Amino acid sequence: IQVKVSELRDSPHRNVGCSDCHFGFSADEHPRRQFRSARQYRLASSEICRRCHYDRYSKTAESVHYALLSAGNLEAPTCIDCHGGHAVSSLGSNRLGIVQKCKTCHNRIYEVYARSVHGSALFKENNKDVPICIDCHSSHSIKDASTSDFRETIPDTCSKCHSNATIMGKYGLSTDVVKTYLSDFHGVTLSLYQNERKEGQRRYQPDRPMAVCTDCHGTHDIASVTG
Repeated sequence: IQVKVSELRDSPHRNVGCSDCHFGFSADEHPRRQFRSARQYRLASSEICRRCHYDRYSKTAESVHYALLSAGNLEAPTCIDCHGGHAVSSLGSNRLGIVQKCKTCHNRIYEVYARSVHGSALFKENNKDVPICIDCHSSHSIKDASTSDFRETIPDTCSKCHSNATIMGKYGLSTDVVKTYLSDFHGVTLSLYQNERKEGQRRYQPDRPMAVCTDCHGTHDIASVTG
């Protein structure tokens, strides 16, 4: 594989030497390594990232992606799949770029999100107020969205924006929706369940899931309530 020096020079790793990542190699020693496929090599290479980025790497070990890898799904994304190998990209402030990365594996969800009130504002206006994938799912410690644990955090996730008077004020939206949910039967009961979980006192799982924001408004297909 030919490495383009320009890619390294323009990346956040511009001051990192080749042997910092490819340890065990030198001008005198260049051991030959055997891999069954290019994918096997990429999976093995992602372990390199742990040496410098242990905090983020440890978070991925708690994620649904890592769980899939551990279960034998070799197509689950790794550090290199999201950030690149030599042409490493810093995605921190590139919100469009982050969504495009997630699209690589989640194309069907991407198409739905793109038509939503959030996605259309991002793509048509480059609106940085609207949530993107990592705002709801996080970037490294991504949880399984089908679990009850994840479901119970949805009101907290939505309230990060919808209880923010500054953001809501820009679009003529009220923060009262969060207050009314938290004070009604659904919100109060959910809070009780959450407190029981924190205190280790929950003895049973509710017969049916408590209603949360996404049950009425959708998840990735959220539509405008004013149009």
